[in-house]
Amino acid sequence: MEQITGKRWTTRLMLAAALGVGIASLSLSCPAMAEPEQKAPAPEQKQPAPVKAPPGMRQLSPEEVEKLKMGQHDAHAPQPAAPGTNLPKALELSETSFDWGNIADTEPVTHSLKVKNTTDKTIKIAVAASCGCTVGKLEKDVLAPNEEVSVGATFNPQGRNGPQTKTLTITVTEPQGVYAQQTVTLTSNVKALVTVEPPKVFLSEVDHREGKKDKVVVVGRKEGFDVVGVESNSEFLKATIGNKETVEENGEKLTKITIDLDVGKGAPIGAMNGQLTIKTNDEKGKPVTMFVGADVQGDVRATPPSTMIRAAAAGAEVSGQIKMDTRSGKPFRITGIELEARSDLKLVTDYSSGENGNGYIVTISGVAPDQPGLMQGTVVISTDSLGGETIRVPFTLTVPRTPTKAPAAGTNGTPAVAPAAPGAKKIEPMSPKK
Repeated sequence: MEQITGKRWTTRLMLAAALGVGIASLSLSCPAMAEPEQKAPAPEQKQPAPVKAPPGMRQLSPEEVEKLKMGQHDAHAPQPAAPGTNLPKALELSETSFDWGNIADTEPVTHSLKVKNTTDKTIKIAVAASCGCTVGKLEKDVLAPNEEVSVGATFNPQGRNGPQTKTLTITVTEPQGVYAQQTVTLTSNVKALVTVEPPKVFLSEVDHREGKKDKVVVVGRKEGFDVVGVESNSEFLKATIGNKETVEENGEKLTKITIDLDVGKGAPIGAMNGQLTIKTNDEKGKPVTMFVGADVQGDVRATPPSTMIRAAAAGAEVSGQIKMDTRSGKPFRITGIELEARSDLKLVTDYSSGENGNGYIVTISGVAPDQPGLMQGTVVISTDSLGGETIRVPFTLTVPRTPTKAPAAGTNGTPAVAPAAPGAKKIEPMSPKK
């Protein structure tokens, strides 16, 4: 082993002493290495006495109570019920469902049931119905422990027909912490004393030169039922009382009366919306109203029946086209064009012969407004077809907020035909090809 001289021992002792002083200084200057401060123990907090749960409901632990206070829901703790959910023991219904069976649609029907407070607390309850046709009425809304009260249920079947399912829901609203609700289901089968089959009618592709006919059947369930009158709100929609017969269906005697419908010749071209009012001999029943619509078409047609014109930018030139021809293929002449639109729309209309001389191309051209937006108007085209058919073609002009690429001609689905300049000479059409 190495022999350590006196000088070496002295040197090593001095280094060790210096090292010890440095470590001590470091310990005093670093809080992480200092002794933790001893604090006095906090006084024990008194836990509130648990509230006794109502009969049939689980007692909450202090931890669960604290979670509820903090808004932390426990899957096992009593929670407000979802609609239609029955929470047991807090409320008890004498019955949870009731069926009125077959009922007429003329008078409301009622039923009474009982609801009981099964808790050892005084509670407050409320009742809510699933629709406006159903009403629930409480005998009283504050119930003492084990008290039972009546709940009245009323259903109004007017305007309804067939199977019906409605509900009443009774819910505990006070005190807080008692969550419970019970639901009673109310069913019935409404048999309207008067029905119309079908309940509405739409006649498509009605040729205004010929008109179109249809019919509906009025069904009555009351003995001695009869239709005493039918009124129409349109001079072009005629309705007359037709055949009457008594039949038996599913063990029930029914009276069926036919109403003949006629959209007559000369009805205005376009959409027709009519309404019939059917009066019966039922003193308690209201007159039955029904919708009758029709799409009246002439020989002259416009393609498309409405058009969209898109401007590239505000103040830009615009153009749109409408193709005119006849369903029969017969030649016709345009006798006039009018533009029904806002006065600030700088648009004009003109026409030229159509492709291969068949029909016409009506052009809407001009300058878009300086302000962006959507503007609407109508092109009214008069013809000599069938003594003077008039076609109304709605159009919409859209002006974008920012410039866009100008659309090519014919973007509205019509052939790309160069628009005629305003004031251009009108070209008479050629006879259509056979």
